[in-house]
Amino acid sequence: MARLIHVYAVDTPFNDDWTFLEDWMKWKQGLLSVGDLFSAHMEHRVTVARALALLGHWIGGSDLRWQNAYTILLLLGMGWNLVHVLRRTSGRTFEQSWLPLVLMSAALFCSIQWQGLLWPILFEAYIPVFSLTLCLRIWLSEVKPWNALAISVLAVLAGMWSFGNGLISWVLVPALFWLCRADLSLRQRWQLTGVWFACAITAGVLYSMNFGNAAPAQFSY
Repeated sequence: MARLIHVYAVDTPFNDDWTFLEDWMKWKQGLLSVGDLFSAHMEHRVTVARALALLGHWIGGSDLRWQNAYTILLLLGMGWNLVHVLRRTSGRTFEQSWLPLVLMSAALFCSIQWQGLLWPILFEAYIPVFSLTLCLRIWLSEVKPWNALAISVLAVLAGMWSFGNGLISWVLVPALFWLCRADLSLRQRWQLTGVWFACAITAGVLYSMNFGNAAPAQFSY
């Protein structure tokens, strides 16, 4: 897939890609504020993605292909997390697991992903999915429950501040400490659930405050 991108990618600027460029221009002019990073982009808060874009501009200048590299790295990270989950849950070797490994790889790197791989800004949509697979991996490991909860909160926060689909993780992750950790008592599960949803409500309130679309009117919904 990386080879196909190298051969066939064309320089076709799209309005989305200029969104992060505006952040870079403000940074160079000394005008970028924390509020700019947290401003809403259509229905999303893309703070983490904006920060990564700024890092990419600092490293690669105006070449947006490093954003494609973000996408590929995130997909590889998802694959690695899922391989770990497969090994933990099946107990099989890599040789014995060739079919599910092929199916996972095909789902992550098939041609349906072509738009995501070639549209630089879409790396932001993969961050929440990577965060969710990381949470799954953590809860299927031997990490202490409260440490796993802290890592999960950070991962989901990174996801929700990258793209709108990250909000779903606040509902999905509790299933992990209810279904994936037989070593937890009922009381521990309820304690984890209470703390988790307290974090979720707090994050949701902060997410919805001053939610004014900062995208240009002709581009926004």
